[in-house]
Amino acid sequence: MGKRVLGAIDIGSSKITAVIATAEDIGDPKVIGVSSVPAKGIKKGLVINIDEAVNSIAQALSGAERMADVTIGSVVVSVSGKAITSKNNKAAIAITHDEVTTDDVLRVIEVARTVPIPQGYDILHIIPREYTIDAQNGIKYPIGMSGSRLEVDCHIVFAPSSITKNLAKCVQKLGISVDSFVFSGWADAYAVLTDTEKELGVTLIDIGSGTTDVMVFQEGGVVYSGSLPVGGTNITIDLAAGLELSSLEDAEKVKLQFKEIMDAEVVDDKDEKK
Repeated sequence: MGKRVLGAIDIGSSKITAVIATAEDIGDPKVIGVSSVPAKGIKKGLVINIDEAVNSIAQALSGAERMADVTIGSVVVSVSGKAITSKNNKAAIAITHDEVTTDDVLRVIEVARTVPIPQGYDILHIIPREYTIDAQNGIKYPIGMSGSRLEVDCHIVFAPSSITKNLAKCVQKLGISVDSFVFSGWADAYAVLTDTEKELGVTLIDIGSGTTDVMVFQEGGVVYSGSLPVGGTNITIDLAAGLELSSLEDAEKVKLQFKEIMDAEVVDDKDEKK
């Protein structure tokens, strides 16, 4: 297939980041361009002003394209927000031949897709947790194994269609198409979690400016996905109110420099005791 150019946009509440990478058939992708700009028109993962959001996305993409010295025509876009929800579902099919093929796996996943979808929502991800062939469960990669019945236990992530449509509209106004959407928490899990952590059981919590994404793993598979409409900005506001500070900027400095402030307090206490 040769070298491909990939683009991605992470749309957060405080900043928008665009990344451009190259990928070959073998090896990991190589980042060749990245740019972050303050997010405008976005609040708690939702578009609240299309024109401002389009301008912010355009600035981020332009910066990444200048660094990479390429122009991209499509991107993957991150999705977050309090309305992200999930559920687990199982589905089963008869294996076409004596052993499981790629088509069998695709068919059983497609059957799992028939789960009732909340009104106004779209399926964002169908993530297989494990497969069962006849009476043997706990299978992670069933292709090539023999049996007569294939079952999948999968995790399904839903997002409101209004969120994805508005994000797509912002990107398409720039003449760029959206390849797909990805839940920010799922992308985080790929970036920071090891297979051992997922197998032992781990909860990933990504605290952003306006939202907090959560993913729970057990025995290597996802069991829960969600997003809360609270983040670092809420901590800043609470600090400003609790410490009676004159501005949110001062509260943000206190939050970011908390360790240095506490270390200085400890040194002062030691000096006083001397």
